[in-house]
Amino acid sequence: MRVFFKRINIFILFIFLFLSCGEKENIYLLPAKYKLPSRVLIQELKVEIKKNNETEILYAKLWFKKNKVRIEMKKKESDFKETIIIDEKNFYLIDENSRTGYVCSKNSDYTLQFLSEIILNTGIGYTKEKLAGLEKVKGKDCLIYQYNMYVREQGFFTPALIKEYRDKLNDRIVKIISEITPFYSDKKIIKTLEVIKSKNKFYLSDKLFKKKQDIKIIELKNYEK
Repeated sequence: MRVFFKRINIFILFIFLFLSCGEKENIYLLPAKYKLPSRVLIQELKVEIKKNNETEILYAKLWFKKNKVRIEMKKKESDFKETIIIDEKNFYLIDENSRTGYVCSKNSDYTLQFLSEIILNTGIGYTKEKLAGLEKVKGKDCLIYQYNMYVREQGFFTPALIKEYRDKLNDRIVKIISEITPFYSDKKIIKTLEVIKSKNKFYLSDKLFKKKQDIKIIELKNYEK
């Protein structure tokens, strides 16, 4: 069970970071509590991770509606396909290939611990952000803000330098570069997140936020078990 989560923990939910920083009413996530965006929103994201001379790329699409979320993830040049659904009560993690999933309360210790290991802004030792420059990203003038903090990497809190590229016109994040320095290596792990597309919607079907009946679900009651 824990092997399944370990296999994907490089990717899953890291993408939430865009919404946590990009707009104040969206994601607010700490190890002790979190809430999901209330407005209807669709985003498409790209996550690139460079580690030990290897590069992994993940594409994700997110749907948000009234504190519910659906995330579909695909790994480039792989059959990797995962879906996350968070509804009013539960957190579902589904392997689309095996049609198997895991479920726990969205407020459980397991969910909070899992999310806190993946999402950068759940780290500790956050330093005050500072303006570090101006750069064009996809034709947009972006202000670069950076700060330091300790984030979880392979289960350990690890020093990281975070750079947020924010659209000068509306302060929305268009890119984040995370330079992580693990204690077990002299090489940095570079994680780059880019917003490919983001748009508000007036309506999303509730079916998006419900698991299909043919998925075999295993309940996770306690993270430590």
